[in-house]
Amino acid sequence: MDKVFQKFLRSGIDLSPVGVERREDNNPYFCTPKGASIFGWAGVDGIHFCFVRDFGGMVFSVSPMNSAPDFVHPLANDFEDFLRLLLACSDSAALEQAWMWDKAQFEAFLQDNPPTQDQQRTLSELAEKMKLPTIVFDEVDTGVSGEVANRIGERMCSIADKIQVLTITHLPQVAALGTHHYKVYKQDVAEETVTAIKSLDHKEKVLEIAGMLSGAAIDAAAIANAESLIRK
Repeated sequence: MDKVFQKFLRSGIDLSPVGVERREDNNPYFCTPKGASIFGWAGVDGIHFCFVRDFGGMVFSVSPMNSAPDFVHPLANDFEDFLRLLLACSDSAALEQAWMWDKAQFEAFLQDNPPTQDQQRTLSELAEKMKLPTIVFDEVDTGVSGEVANRIGERMCSIADKIQVLTITHLPQVAALGTHHYKVYKQDVAEETVTAIKSLDHKEKVLEIAGMLSGAAIDAAAIANAESLIRK
């Protein structure tokens, strides 16, 4: 059995506020894979989450209301990834449906469904007791701007209250919310191009965010805007 799952069972954490309920009766549905071990249920439509024999610790979602052949689909590489997804999305509804959403639909769900206080408490308990590793968001905000970018940044901050978050972004609205900032850049060294990383102090952070706002030319207005974003 997955070691993280065993630790979770010992923790006594109740995930029902984020849409994953445990039942005494774990009877499979007609579409549940043979040899599946069900560990959680979502909603009233028979949606359940399980491990499947011969697939290691991979987590699957089973949705009886879907049309064939979409009853079953892989959801996470292992139970630890499943918990990370819950921390990122705050609700199992996003986990179960995101595989058939496009980016705009997923962003709309996150924007329209901020975590409730009960969900925040549950997610905080989950992060504290499970001691999950860092979550990495690699340019998940590509192609968005304005209010959607603000909401993405706010959601990342909410997650960062519970677990360390490493974010790679080109959006000033998101970058300004970080606690520690690093610049990744390329440089030529002895006729070879190498990638380097540099920790930024406050002044350097302001200049980098100002550059993200205005492009190559950084003027007083861009610096003022950057400082305003950072103070929010």
